[in-house]
This record gives sequence, C-alpha cells and structure tokens, in this order.
Amino acid sequence: MFSRTVRICYWPTATYLRALSDLSETDELRGFIYPFPENEISVKSSKSSGPGGQHVQRVRSKVTITLDIANSSWLSQRTKDSLFNSNKLTKEGLLHITSERTRHNHRNKEDCIEKLYEILLKHSYIKPEPSIEEIKAKVDAERKYVQQMKQKKRTEKYYRNRDKPC
Repeated sequence: MFSRTVRICYWPTATYLRALSDLSETDELRGFIYPFPENEISVKSSKSSGPGGQHVQRVRSKVTITLDIANSSWLSQRTKDSLFNSNKLTKEGLLHITSERTRHNHRNKEDCIEKLYEILLKHSYIKPEPSIEEIKAKVDAERKYVQQMKQKKRTEKYYRNRDKPC
C-alpha cells in the first residue's frame, strides 16, 4: 500500500468555498471534492482494542468516521449511486470507516481520511471507452479462438473415426 500525505480541512479555504457553489470540471470527473468538508464528516474517538498495556485502557486512539452519503453535497450523483449499490453502507445510508492501526488519535484520523479517499476513488471511477485497436484485437482473438476450436473438433472426429473397425 502506498503512503500519501492527507490534508484535513478544518476551516473553509478559498478552494473549498469555490467548490461549495458548484463542482468544478475536474471534481466532476473525479466525482467528489477534495479536501473533504469537515462539517459533513462526523469523527468519533473511542478506546482501542489490542496490545498496548495500560495505555490502551487510558487513551481514546480508535477513530471512526461516519459519512451520510445521501445528504452529502460534495459527492457527485454517480459516486452516490455506486456507493448505494455496494455493500459498504448501513441501512440508513451511512458509511462508517474505522482505524485503530496506530496508538495515536490524529494518525488514525489521517488513516480514516485516506481510506475514505480510496473508497471514493474506487466508486467514482469511470471506465474509459475501448479504442478501435483494442476492439479489433478482441475480435481477432475471438475469431482465432473459434478457428482453433473448429480445428480441434475436426482432429478429434478424425481420430474417433480412424479407430472404428470397418
């Protein structure tokens, strides 16, 4: 897995304020606005499980991010539809992402934001149209396969008939 630095937006930046009015062309192609608006993402900290001794029992290092997909204004309809068709949402249409990878709350929050980014990239992907060369190559491969199967049938038929006594 690759490492990416994640910038969490706690305040409205110029880019974010511009994006609130409408999705720009690049954001429409991507399917969502990044950095994510913090007012639509709920962050909850809780005690983590696993190793760590007494530290685990004292510190709330586990982070859970909850996102209401239906009411999010910064996701495109294409991305919302893809998420609703997946099995990642609850019955209420909420997306929960949890991280307890590290012993630090802020690192787990960054990890959750990174996971959210990867999920949204996956669900906003538009498969490109195949080129003419790719289509021709596929048709040629299918034609070659059919010819090979016909030749194989002919060979099998020949050997079956050859072994029969006259």
